This record gives sequence, structure tokens and C-alpha cells, in this order.
Amino acid sequence: MKAKLIYTFILIFILISIPSYSQDKLIDYQFGRGLKIKGIPFRIGGYFALKYRWTNDEEFEFNIENLALLLYGNITKRSNFFLEVEARNLYVKKREIKYDYEDYEEDDDEYEYDEEHEHWEVEVERDFNINPEIERIFFDYLFSDALRFRIGKFITPIGLWNPIHIPPLKWTSIDPPAATEFFPIFTTGVRLFGLLPFQQNSWEYSIFAQKTKGIDDRNNNVRTDDFYGTEIRKYFSDSSLGFALGSFKDLSIDSYVKFFSTSIDIPFRRFRFMSEIIYGTEKGTTQTYQRLAYYIQGILRVFSKNYLILRNDYFNSEKKDKNIKALLIGWNYRPLYPISLKIEGQFRRDSIAGDILEFAASFSLLF
Repeated sequence: MKAKLIYTFILIFILISIPSYSQDKLIDYQFGRGLKIKGIPFRIGGYFALKYRWTNDEEFEFNIENLALLLYGNITKRSNFFLEVEARNLYVKKREIKYDYEDYEEDDDEYEYDEEHEHWEVEVERDFNINPEIERIFFDYLFSDALRFRIGKFITPIGLWNPIHIPPLKWTSIDPPAATEFFPIFTTGVRLFGLLPFQQNSWEYSIFAQKTKGIDDRNNNVRTDDFYGTEIRKYFSDSSLGFALGSFKDLSIDSYVKFFSTSIDIPFRRFRFMSEIIYGTEKGTTQTYQRLAYYIQGILRVFSKNYLILRNDYFNSEKKDKNIKALLIGWNYRPLYPISLKIEGQFRRDSIAGDILEFAASFSLLF
């Protein structure tokens, strides 16, 4: 296992250290944008992320979360192709507590039941293993700035947080429940999007539909074969305001979910304000349940390349009888644009798991 880890780090080091041969331009490498070989229309890049977390319930986790390769580029002047192949959880060592054990896959984990506290205590150590998944694969065609067409598996184009998928580009390593608990992160289907031709192209729209099972759906948070949605976003210089609605069938619970969301992003000098609110209904066979989630986040550039983050999270699901309230404070250091080092502390009040104090530290980079 140690040898494989060493080989992985050596591969990453080589990829980010390849020089650019400017005289003949046979090879062009740009840190964070990948490698381009003369005569081949695609760039090859990727990203890497590892994370450590600990809670006051004596949970801990060390996880080499992501090693991904990206292949992307223009096929013609109007068309392009994008492929992301990712190996997730390459090495995991953790101890965690599960209150809903039915959702957990045993595999080769060691676990025991705590009768006094009514939960499962699970210890996991998985050896270094590469099990690649197709994270994204899509084809784009540009008819005009007002009409672009996409087909394949892509990130669900809703809100502010979900479209920022690559770890080095995220503000925190702990995602808000509004971005992970409400709608599918990925969509397999078609998308029409572009700029509306009025008010100086300051309006952007997106319409997408899925009427099939997802491509390599192992890494999607919600599995569905029926997903429709649309978003419209208005830009005011650097700020934006968006509205979205959608519906999907959650195959795991055989229920239809309809939702509406609004999001706002306002940068002002050294400060940035971001927020999303999502409201939805979940219709089962006999009853309709409500869901509500939001986050309110402030980002302050303390000094060059260092950012202080404060976020308030909320999530409530009537059907699951689950309520989460959380307050996060974090620090994000970006010595270079493709590199991010994050440290976060979060106090979470969970109606199922109780009060939890969580600490997380992560390192991620684009190469």
C-alpha cells in the first residue's frame, strides 16, 4: 500500500513539473490547466484531494478522497468534448458512528452495536485501491451565444455551490446540506443554455432534462431516471441573482420531489456574500412531505491569498424527521490559484446524531 501511495505522489509531481518547451511547442504544460501535446486537440489535466476530519464523538477519518484525470478540448470551432474519470476514496481509515445502519454497506468493516446510545460504531480501513468512475462526460455544441446544446453526464446547473465541483475551487471541504441533500449533483441527459439577447446579455438561462438512468451513477447522491429543471440568472456587474425550479423521482424511496430555489452572490471589495435557499415537497404514495434548506456564507479576504469563511447551514426534512443546524468557521489559503489548503471547525446540532463538534483539514490541487 505504501509503495502505491508513493507512486501516486510521484505521478502527480511529474505532471505538475513538466516544463513547457517553448521553442518547438511540442509540449505545453500550464499548472492547473493541464498538458497539451502538439497535434492533439485535447488538454490532459486533473486534480487531487485529501482530507482529515475529527469529531468530539471520537469519530475520525483520513481519506485520500479524489484523484481525477480530465480530458477536454475543442473538436471544431463550435463543438467541444469533456471527460472526467475519478478514483474516489483511494485510501480510507476512519471510525464513525451510524445512527441509521440500514444505509451503510458492510463490506469488510468491523462494527459493533452500542445498546446504551443506540448506534453502530464502525471502524474502516481500506487498502489503497483505484476504482475509476466516470464523473462527467459530455459533448457541447455552440449554435450561438444564446443557444448552446449539451448531451451526456454533467453537473446539475443549479445554484452557486453545486456547479463548483472541483475541490481546489471550493471555499470549504465541508459542503452545506443545501448542496448535498436536496437534488442530484449530476444529471445524465440534455441541456440547453446560453445568454438571453437583451440588457447587454446580462441574463443567463439553463434548461435540462434526464429521462434515463445515470451514466456510472455510483457517485451521485440521488439516483433518478426522471429529472427536469431550469434556472435563470441575472448578472449585475460581478454580482448575480438566480432562480431555479425542478422535479425528480428519487428511486431509493420511490417518491417525487419538486423544488424551488433562489441564490445570490455579492462581492464587495474584500468581502463576498453568498446564499442559497431551497424549498421542496416530497410526494409519497399517501402523503406529501416538506423539505427546506439554506446556507448563508460570508467570505473575507484577510490578506493576500488568505480567506476567512463564516457559514450558517440549515436543513429540515419532514419525512426523515431530520433537522440540521450548523455554524462553520473556516480558513482557506490559496498560495496559487490551483492549490487550496483549508481548515474548518463546525458545530452541528442534528436531530438524529445530536450535538457534534467537527474539525476538518484538507489539501487539494489542480494539475
